[in-house]
Amino acid sequence: MRSLLGLLLVLAGPAGTAVAADYWVKNGGNDAAPGLSPATAWATLGHAAAVVNPGDTVHVLDGSYQGFDLRRSGTAGNPITFLAQSPSTLITADNPDTPDGINVEDAAHIVLDGFTVNDRTRAGVRVAVSQFVTVRNCHTGNNGRWGIFSGFADDFTIENNEAHHSQAEHGIYVSNTCVNPIVRDNLVHDNHGNGIHMNGDVSQGGAGIITNALIERNVIYGNGVGGGSGINLDGVQQSVIRNNLLHDNHASGISLYRIDAAAGSSHDLVINNTIVNAADSRWCVNINTGSTNDTVRNNILYNYHSFHGAIAIDSSSRTGFASDHNAVISRFSTDSGDTVIDLTAWQGLGYDAGSLAARRVHRRTISTATRARSVPRSTSGLTSSSSRRAGTTRPIRASNAVIRARRVARTRAPTACSASARRRSPCAVMGSSAAARSATRATLARTPVRSARTAGASTRPRARAASP
Repeated sequence: MRSLLGLLLVLAGPAGTAVAADYWVKNGGNDAAPGLSPATAWATLGHAAAVVNPGDTVHVLDGSYQGFDLRRSGTAGNPITFLAQSPSTLITADNPDTPDGINVEDAAHIVLDGFTVNDRTRAGVRVAVSQFVTVRNCHTGNNGRWGIFSGFADDFTIENNEAHHSQAEHGIYVSNTCVNPIVRDNLVHDNHGNGIHMNGDVSQGGAGIITNALIERNVIYGNGVGGGSGINLDGVQQSVIRNNLLHDNHASGISLYRIDAAAGSSHDLVINNTIVNAADSRWCVNINTGSTNDTVRNNILYNYHSFHGAIAIDSSSRTGFASDHNAVISRFSTDSGDTVIDLTAWQGLGYDAGSLAARRVHRRTISTATRARSVPRSTSGLTSSSSRRAGTTRPIRASNAVIRARRVARTRAPTACSASARRRSPCAVMGSSAAARSATRATLARTPVRSARTAGASTRPRARAASP
């Protein structure tokens, strides 16, 4: 009897807590079955979502399923994981409670991995009022409003997903007051509005600011026929946007501003990005409406529009603004695009002293790089705020091949980049020598874009993000 009691205590774990389990769900399963093997798998994701506990993993075999609404939590060391077998694990109907494919709400420490969620009424994946949720390796396409959406979600990680052809708004949308969102290694394309959008939404309550975001190593193209930006940031502060490839977006490239946030997008670092805008686009980088103390460094900024160019800033945002060591088209504006000045005049204002004017970007290799880019499968798991700020995340992969222009031309300028800046991201100095300029231009000459399409006229779709 004593031996049996000891065995039960071991199975139960410390302090009588339940041991984490692996469950299976498959088409043709039975929710009355144990669910502990493929042979005894459950039938529905909704049943799994109602019974899982910290540390449990739900293995979902290939097939077509109704979505699920998850309102249970894991713990810091024992997340709840829903793991799709392959991209043929399909969510083909909205979950029973919201007009979305998968909904995670009032939950924490959740991982969603590998689902295909297309053609849902509102969002492919929605995460609301939650913490430490990770959505990875999912495919979300042709959804009614958003591919992946969050509202009031702290420490939310969106990685290695594809989000495309959102019909009304954005591919990836992080909304409402939150801290530490990570958006990395995603392929985001052909969405009606923004590719990636973050909005503090003070009108929805809370502080109205998104803080300490990291947006890196994403490939973003073909977005914005309805207006917006490849990366659109409303009230996003103390954040890093680095190593992204944006091309053929039909509105803006990267925008830092304020419309529905408590304040502008300030103290942000835009570094090591390649932005090549379509002929029907706006500016590569827009900074306005009190978005102060931002830094734009080591980027390639080229624009096929007839008069829009590299950077447009307004007078309310020039306080603390710094820009240098970029390869740029020689068009700038200090009044949000009302008038245009060239690189020499821009340098006369104290900006981009170490930057160079880029020659025309030919249409060959950006499309090739994008087609070759497969969404990488990460094995790194969640990254702490301190480690990502220290620049310890892995370098960009094939999707950022065009940034070789900076690396080919790299020299060091001790006065241009502080030691702390070099720790955060390498300071590749453009145009420091004739040889560096020549090497950079040679690489830029091999960098193409896809053909342009017609852009809409609106500035930004006014999506109220909260938690409908």
